[in-house]
Amino acid sequence: TTPGTTFTTGSFTPTTWSGTNLNKPLTSIAMTSSNMTFKFMGGAVIGPTITNSVSSLSGFKYAIGGGPSAEQSFTVNAVNLTSNLSITTPSNYEISPLSGSSFTPISPISIAQTGGVVSPTTIYVRLKASLTVNSYAENVALTATGATTKNVALTGDVTNLPAVSNSLSSITGLYSVPSISYATEKSFTVSGTDLTTPIIITPPANFQVSTISGSSYTSSAITLPLVNFGVAATTIYVRINPAYATITSLSGNLNIATTGVTTKTIALSGNSANRPLITPSVTTITAFDYFTGAGPSAEKSFTVSGSYLTGNIVVKKSANYEISTGSGVSFVASDSISLAPTTGTIASTTIYIRLKTGLNAATYTENITFTSMNALSKNVSASGTVTSKPTVTILPTSLSGFTYNSGNGPSAEKTFTVSGIYLSSVILITPPTNFEISTTSGASFAATSPILISQSGGTAAQTTIYVRLKAGLAVNTYSGDISVASTGVTTQNLTCSGTVLDPQNLTVLIGSNGIVKENNVTLTNGAVLIVNKGDTKTFVFTPDYGYEVSTLTLNGVDVKSQLSNNVYTTSAINGTSTLSVTFHKLQYVLSLKDASTGSIDLISDYGSTPSFRFTPTAGWKVSTVFYNSVDVTSSLANGVYTVPTITDNGILNISFVADIVGGSPQFINDNLKVYTIQSDIIIEGTIAGETIGLYTVIGKQIQSIKSQGKRIVLPAQKDTVYLIRTENKAFKVIL
Repeated sequence: TTPGTTFTTGSFTPTTWSGTNLNKPLTSIAMTSSNMTFKFMGGAVIGPTITNSVSSLSGFKYAIGGGPSAEQSFTVNAVNLTSNLSITTPSNYEISPLSGSSFTPISPISIAQTGGVVSPTTIYVRLKASLTVNSYAENVALTATGATTKNVALTGDVTNLPAVSNSLSSITGLYSVPSISYATEKSFTVSGTDLTTPIIITPPANFQVSTISGSSYTSSAITLPLVNFGVAATTIYVRINPAYATITSLSGNLNIATTGVTTKTIALSGNSANRPLITPSVTTITAFDYFTGAGPSAEKSFTVSGSYLTGNIVVKKSANYEISTGSGVSFVASDSISLAPTTGTIASTTIYIRLKTGLNAATYTENITFTSMNALSKNVSASGTVTSKPTVTILPTSLSGFTYNSGNGPSAEKTFTVSGIYLSSVILITPPTNFEISTTSGASFAATSPILISQSGGTAAQTTIYVRLKAGLAVNTYSGDISVASTGVTTQNLTCSGTVLDPQNLTVLIGSNGIVKENNVTLTNGAVLIVNKGDTKTFVFTPDYGYEVSTLTLNGVDVKSQLSNNVYTTSAINGTSTLSVTFHKLQYVLSLKDASTGSIDLISDYGSTPSFRFTPTAGWKVSTVFYNSVDVTSSLANGVYTVPTITDNGILNISFVADIVGGSPQFINDNLKVYTIQSDIIIEGTIAGETIGLYTVIGKQIQSIKSQGKRIVLPAQKDTVYLIRTENKAFKVIL
């Protein structure tokens, strides 16, 4: 029923209630003017109860120096009270039962109950004025005797003064072209803190704003909503309304407004005018080509002009092209070219372009760009190709030694190989005069027709080419170049040389005990060599061990004096010729130095072992025998000495001692010994203090010395006979 009205008869079903102990029989009903109390079997009487509509209120806010905040409200009611309802206000908030007035700092506020009941009552709350900057979180407490205290949590803030920031104070150079509904845009940023209302941005007449680059432009104001009492930095785009058709200068102030902040302005200015035009003479330019390892490409050119310009035309090269305003000079690989207008116009200007050097094999398609303030950018597409350099390889690069005898022919064939990579056409192989070529050994030779080697995918597989000196030529020497050519490849030449011979016979007669080689081939006696007329031949003679060349003649003429280290080269052979060589044993000189008879040279063959019998003159005996400075006296047998096998020149030296007794020669075997070595007379076995005399063979004293009992060495002249006298003996020696 409605409070304050008469009860009416009715019924209700307790099962629709919530709680416990429902669906029980009623035990009593009590009624006051505004409440009815029902008791159920097994139930309990409800105690004092406070009910509030909300448990919290938030968002109380104002800026420093202001306040109070805007009010907010909640409702409260109570039943079964035994005392008034008390509302306790926190220290920084104010409450009132009336909206907009009667806020009181008195705390608590008491609301009287009637019959234990407080009807639903609206309470208004606000953050009180003149607080410092801070956040305020406090509770409104609802209390009554015997009732559970209820709280309404309050949160609010006193903030710094609201602030708006914009990145620019003016924007100039805005530009529009009505004829094509085009307008340039520029931007600034705006942000706000501690705001109570959104930021409103209003453009001036004939200008538009947007929060999205290139779209959603409007001539009306735009609103930037608050998020946590602020506006994050936001980019605002501005332009002249492209629909404005009048060619003129435009200006105006853009306003930035929000509550509590002085409206800010950004001065906008620009022009609605004819649009600057850049006009290149071409849109594409092609065929910038070269081979790897070469470059740059040949230059090409085009022109560019401009009108209605408000700035320079900047010509920007691409990564792999170079540009210049002069032919062949001033190409730049990393810079741009700037063309300055005169009263907004640039006359037709030639731009030179080329593909730069040093690039890898590839196709390069890139844009040369043209830009100028407020003008549409233009591009000229440049396209070129660096291709791998076509290469033809021939191995070897020359062939020689093509020969045959007059009346015969062709020569034996020789070969070379040819291959190619990165080719765009066949390989053309052309023989020189007097030579013929083929791709088949022994067949299909051609002396005039070229050979074509095909390529597949740019590659010509290695191919063997057979070459020979053609038949039927006169005696002569022939040379020429085989030409190997292909598109894009420098022609290569393979040099060929050969000879048609006029053969001559050279017979070689070889004696025994040696061999003869020509060109490292061992010849037999009577071998006949074929020699081209006018050529020479070289022979190597190897005598058997212990032998040497005895005679060497060419056509009966002694040429042994021309032999050097057993090698002989003939003079030019111009007719049938004979070379003859004989060998004999090596001969050595055996010098016999006899103190009685003097020196005798005996010519002895290699390997011989001559023997000598020594017969001294009356009154003398053999004292010593030395062979090549070695004492061989003990090898005498009955006065005979046999020389070891002769392999070189030798010296046999015999000295004598006076035979005081007389008689036949005999071996002297006492301690005193006199002999010669080289150019010295050696005396051994003397007695200390003994006088030793050196005399000529006619008895003239040359030297006299006292023996120290040691070996005596007396220098003397070679090939001379000397007498050596001791105190009791005389010796005859020869050096």
